Amino acid sequence: KICNDEIAVKELPFLSRIDKMFWINNLTGWVLGHGHGLYKTVNGGDSWEKHENSDDISGDIFFLDSDLGWYFGKDEYFELSQSGKVDKIKFFGDFPVVKRLQFTTPENGWLFDVINGKSRFQHTVDGGKTWNFVNIAGNEIDDFQFISEVDGFAISPKGLFGTSDNGQSWKLIRKQNKEKWINKIFFLDKNVGWIIGQNVCFTRDGGAAWECTDFPNDLKNEFIKGFVFTDVNNGW
Repeated sequence: KICNDEIAVKELPFLSRIDKMFWINNLTGWVLGHGHGLYKTVNGGDSWEKHENSDDISGDIFFLDSDLGWYFGKDEYFELSQSGKVDKIKFFGDFPVVKRLQFTTPENGWLFDVINGKSRFQHTVDGGKTWNFVNIAGNEIDDFQFISEVDGFAISPKGLFGTSDNGQSWKLIRKQNKEKWINKIFFLDKNVGWIIGQNVCFTRDGGAAWECTDFPNDLKNEFIKGFVFTDVNNGW
């Protein structure tokens, strides 16, 4: 955990790697221990409480607030966690590899998963009970992010796309460049954001103009799994 330029080491209740971590503020967050289940803290990591029946979670996790969240079990069920109670709400089959999951309201959610090497982008409007495929110049995507209920971005093999109507329509913002391929995205709001691939690019105007730079030499051959910014200057 990094806060106010000081590094604080927090003890975890398991001895294994962290598969996923999700925070909604500086006190409330969850960690998914590899083979050990999902744990929640409400005091910045000083103590942890395990979610019941959470040993089988696979893939991404997402919480809309301190009580409401979603994730996948290894039994291929999409599960809803609400106030500590877990319900299986949708059977997927085919053992999807869940790359990213996000909800903007209790009903409105988005899912990026992979089956048999093919990525899929899906949308729900009923809290995950049913899902519809989303076609953005072909169904395959590499990453996505919504920064409000209606404003979002997605990267496909064609390039970076944006929507301002909750995914009803998508507009190409930036084409893919074979020499500078992009596959990761993070936006602070609908105007300020970054894309990362073989270099890193920054926009202040929703993608109309970009400032791009190469990675430092010690990062050029590294695979970057994710990144985040807290303001226009500070990122990890």
